[in-house]
Amino acid sequence: MIRVTLRNITGRIATLVLTALAVVLGTAFVAGSLVFTDSIDRTFSQLFSSTSVGTDVVVRGAEGAGSTGFGDGRVPVPLTVADDIAEVEGVAAVTPQIQGLALMVGADGTAVRNGQAPGLGLAFNPDDTNASLVAGRAPTGPDEIAPESMTLERSGLAIGDATKVVNGGEPVDVTIVGEVEQSSPSIGATFIYFDRDTAVAAFAPDGAVAGLDVRGDGSRSRVELVDEIAAVLPDGTEAITQDVVTEENEAALGTALGFVNTFLLVVAGVSLLVGVFIIFNVFSMLLARRTRELALLRAVGASGSQVLGSVLVEAVVVGLIGSVLGLGVGVGIAAVLQVAVGTLGFEISGGLPVDATTVIVTVVVGVVATVVSAMLPAVRASRVAPVTALRDDVALPEPQVRIQAAIGAVLALAGTSALLIGLFRDVSEPLYFVGAGVLATFIGVAVASPALARPVVWLVSLPSVALWGAVGRLARQNALRNPRRTAVTASSLMIGIALVGAVSIAASSINASLAETIENDLDAEYVLSSGQTGFFPTTVSDEVAALDDVDTVVPVRAVVLALGPAPGDAATAEPDAIFALAGSAEDYARAIELTVLEGDIAAVQDDGIAVTRGTAEGNDWTVGTVIEAQPGVASQQSFTVQMIYEDSAILDTSGAQAIVDGAVYEVATPVGEQGDNQVFVVAAEGADLAALRTELSDIVRPYVVVSVLDGAEFTSQATNAVTQILGIISALLALSIIVALLGIVITLVLSVVERRREIGLLRAVGLTRTQLRRVVTLEGVATSVFGALLGITLGVVFGLSLQRALSEQGLDTLSVPYLTLAVFVVVGALAGVLASAAPAWWASRRDILASIATE
Repeated sequence: MIRVTLRNITGRIATLVLTALAVVLGTAFVAGSLVFTDSIDRTFSQLFSSTSVGTDVVVRGAEGAGSTGFGDGRVPVPLTVADDIAEVEGVAAVTPQIQGLALMVGADGTAVRNGQAPGLGLAFNPDDTNASLVAGRAPTGPDEIAPESMTLERSGLAIGDATKVVNGGEPVDVTIVGEVEQSSPSIGATFIYFDRDTAVAAFAPDGAVAGLDVRGDGSRSRVELVDEIAAVLPDGTEAITQDVVTEENEAALGTALGFVNTFLLVVAGVSLLVGVFIIFNVFSMLLARRTRELALLRAVGASGSQVLGSVLVEAVVVGLIGSVLGLGVGVGIAAVLQVAVGTLGFEISGGLPVDATTVIVTVVVGVVATVVSAMLPAVRASRVAPVTALRDDVALPEPQVRIQAAIGAVLALAGTSALLIGLFRDVSEPLYFVGAGVLATFIGVAVASPALARPVVWLVSLPSVALWGAVGRLARQNALRNPRRTAVTASSLMIGIALVGAVSIAASSINASLAETIENDLDAEYVLSSGQTGFFPTTVSDEVAALDDVDTVVPVRAVVLALGPAPGDAATAEPDAIFALAGSAEDYARAIELTVLEGDIAAVQDDGIAVTRGTAEGNDWTVGTVIEAQPGVASQQSFTVQMIYEDSAILDTSGAQAIVDGAVYEVATPVGEQGDNQVFVVAAEGADLAALRTELSDIVRPYVVVSVLDGAEFTSQATNAVTQILGIISALLALSIIVALLGIVITLVLSVVERRREIGLLRAVGLTRTQLRRVVTLEGVATSVFGALLGITLGVVFGLSLQRALSEQGLDTLSVPYLTLAVFVVVGALAGVLASAAPAWWASRRDILASIATE
């Protein structure tokens, strides 16, 4: 049997390659996901290691509640502490971490930036091992800068050129006097170096910095140096070794990459599931063709288990070959992902590492998926009696199709019931019911699809029959000859289109909900916004407030509130933190519609707090409840709930769950990290809005990245962000559609091989090559359109379920993109044409006499 198995493998190279292709694409994204996340990990590891060179001890402030912008959320360290540390025995140098947000104007008059990556300003230190001056000289005054090499290249400027920078305050005229090269990866960010005094004035005007880097003279170990430094530190600061900082950074990176990797592996799992359908179909067809051969093996003494083992060995070989090739393709996918991420501004410089874990996981996943896919066809082959197998008719018996239809109907009914319970009954975890219902419905439709194939394919073939007569009927008969095969092939396409369709409905519904909410709830005439590019100085809102045509200015400033135990009830379950907007609640109510449910809006000041209905209900808070919380880097304090308001979709886009007094922001956010991302502008009664827009544009123009938006433009910006994110998800899910198209190609090729005698006879009685190509093409179109229709139907069901399940979280407007869904059907038909092109051409080139002579 071993020799027979080897002969089967080596004697059918073309078939082996076709089968392995399904494994290749199924495992490629698994490998690509692992390589991509490893490249990110290596990039940041290089960053951590290079920036830690020359640093033995880091002095930092106490951990705060968290940061809503630039910074690590820790209490700043006074610069004066550096002088005390410099006097400690064993300390060679102390370097303050003086940095903040800064942007430079390029030669084209726009901000020098790289996608969504931040622009950073730093104090140049000639002793910094990570930054070395490679041209010109170091900046020496507030009107001089030295950009990092890539930043200078992107700007289109050169040493000696004049430009402007925004570094926390008013735009400043500067001259480029030098170029700095960094040894650490930039990860897409832009860097501008200033002299120390200028950097302190811009990023540490209160005399406090994020931390201090300490280099020892070698006379003490890092641990000993920590002990020496700790003795001179004030309360609220700590000294730790650089090793500890690196470990913390790597742990945080691991957490972040865990989410990315999980998401990518889910997408890879979808592609792998599609591949499983294809592999199952291919092995079913191959073993059906070899029924007579397997029967002869049984007749000469081979047992059923030997036949089963022989087929599974073939599956293992196919899985190994496909997995190894998939690993190579996965490296290519990782490279494409790096380019895609680079367009967003985040450059991955960690190469394309392929470690042992990636290889093992890819191979194991590929082999296991192939063996599992081939198991059922192999078991069927091993159980066919020799006499039965010698017959020509080896199609799946009709009763089995009916049994599959019954099982699929039961599963679909159970899934629908779970969906209805999750959507319309008051259950504790509705999303669990919705998720289980979606999965069961998916499986049910896939199982029942052979029974659906006959009526649906018959209907979708009507146009081809009407246009091409006998050729169309022949194509329809071929597609319906084995409904199980057609259904499995179509199901692979169904999965991808269903998921993309559901995401399309979700995106359309989110955008429609946002648009409706902004139209109904936005009372401000204009919004100043920097989009996703960062923050602009808080002084902008002061300038706007001074305009005669402006009634109210509402800067959107967020604060993290780390919650402590409720007074008198330490066991009360509360979230770790909530996000609050700082400012006047009355001003927010002027800019947007705020529905007060309980309490007094005027009382939300000083230590008062307003919370959303959802936050109040989730924590059993009522008006008068006292909350212990630490705002940002400030000390813990008590807040009293003075108002409960209805959740606002506009404020929810920033994650805000509460409103606190504006003074809280001042103490909770370090001065060097303060800035605005959005400012609502309410015009005075009777103001000339066109003139006001001109005045606002004049104010924000020097800040380069700030735009003046009216309601429609603000809506467009908000919806575009959602569209981009969901577009990336759809693009990744579309990979499963590509895998499914390969499945159609393989199925048609094997189907042509299987029917080569029949095709030869048809050619002999007058079927032309053009007609034959048309038959194969129409068969592929019928199969792909069948899959597309199933996918769209399920996609609509899943999209409606998702919208309904999230209706209370702001997704309250259903929008079905009918045109997009119709395009999916057209794309499905075109995909069938493309997938059938090669098999149709190959079938038409077969020699007639050789085909007829085939047994």
